[in-house]
Amino acid sequence: MRRFVIIVCRSGFSLTLLLALLPLGFYAQQTDACVKELKQISASEERLDSVNTGGTFHMKYMVEVTDHEGQRMVSNVTVYKNETCLHLFSEQARLYRDADEALLVLPMQKVAFLSDMGQDKTAESKYADYKEFLRNSFLDSCKVISCETDAEGTKTLIMEVADEKYEGVYIKRITYVFNPLSKVLKSTKTEYSDDYKLKEMKVTYKETERVPNYVFNDCKSYFFDKKNKRLAKYSDYEFEDYRDINVTKTKRK
Repeated sequence: MRRFVIIVCRSGFSLTLLLALLPLGFYAQQTDACVKELKQISASEERLDSVNTGGTFHMKYMVEVTDHEGQRMVSNVTVYKNETCLHLFSEQARLYRDADEALLVLPMQKVAFLSDMGQDKTAESKYADYKEFLRNSFLDSCKVISCETDAEGTKTLIMEVADEKYEGVYIKRITYVFNPLSKVLKSTKTEYSDDYKLKEMKVTYKETERVPNYVFNDCKSYFFDKKNKRLAKYSDYEFEDYRDINVTKTKRK
């Protein structure tokens, strides 16, 4: 099992002596390099996921969420995405989105929602640019606590969030595990403050690639047939149509 070690939380003579023997500025240089490497990996994955590069982007990851009472929820997520469409699948939800509409299906609640996209066609591209700016700004504002490398070259970077700059952000610490040689982000663990509903969230990345043959159909076709009748597997679902101002609800059969 991987150990996540936060250097500033250690105490004792051995650590004090070790830090005293390091050349001045050595640790700062090492941590700056870690942040730079993480940015490069993040930018590389952002380009792969970019709506401007064409093709279909595929990703698999696992999300583990824990609250302050010890309750834990796990989601295994699969995403397919191109310039105009997105499909997302997990145990808790299925999302089908095309250029005009989005269908959200919640199997546990047995309910589905259909809505308009209602956005500028360039909005997602603008949002991707904003995400890149925000990500770099956020990383630059964080305080590096430690950056350690294991025998396989995998690095564990732990950062604390600058609360004074991001008022209202409940994140107190983020741990990134990545390999700078293979340029792979393996996992992130986000720890939240005590007054937030979650205690921590860990995301473990499994696959990130481009796939040539994935097909995106009209999003409604995943819930209705060609005669606009529900598919048999959704016969007992409640359906809510938000495409108009007046919401249309269809009860379960």
